[in-house]
Amino acid sequence: MDGMAFLKEFRGLGFQTPVLILTARDAPTERVEGLDTGADDYLVKPFFTEELLARLRALTRRKGKDLVGDAISVDGLTLKPLLGEATKGEETIRLTVKESLLLELLMRNHGQVVPKQRIMEKVWGYNVETDIASVDLYIYYLRKKLRIPNIKTVRGVGYYFHG
Repeated sequence: MDGMAFLKEFRGLGFQTPVLILTARDAPTERVEGLDTGADDYLVKPFFTEELLARLRALTRRKGKDLVGDAISVDGLTLKPLLGEATKGEETIRLTVKESLLLELLMRNHGQVVPKQRIMEKVWGYNVETDIASVDLYIYYLRKKLRIPNIKTVRGVGYYFHG
């Protein structure tokens, strides 16, 4: 499924999560199609990182009230995936995009083992040339940053968030 088909299905299911399309396709008709399909913004590559961040801030301001429900809380840890922040007590921990995606996947499936292959597909994508060992490395990063015992290993299978 391509991005436009996914976006159409995503919006058809009622999801209101802000969507920013990042693409090399710069024809005006493609921009119109992306926005009409349900994207909230459209940015053509190459782009300046500062512009991307400004557009993301603008999206969160516009959709701020809707995003409150997107926070996930499990066992004293709260993740705000769109901001890339985890909160533990009074401490706010900044996460990279991959760390945030990984933690979100584990927290949304808390108590259930998420196989490494599924983690690869959801966090890195289907057409990526990243080694499965990257999953282990990012689990290590999360454990080190968060300093919580909730991320458990099922040897040879995957990981789960115990909470």
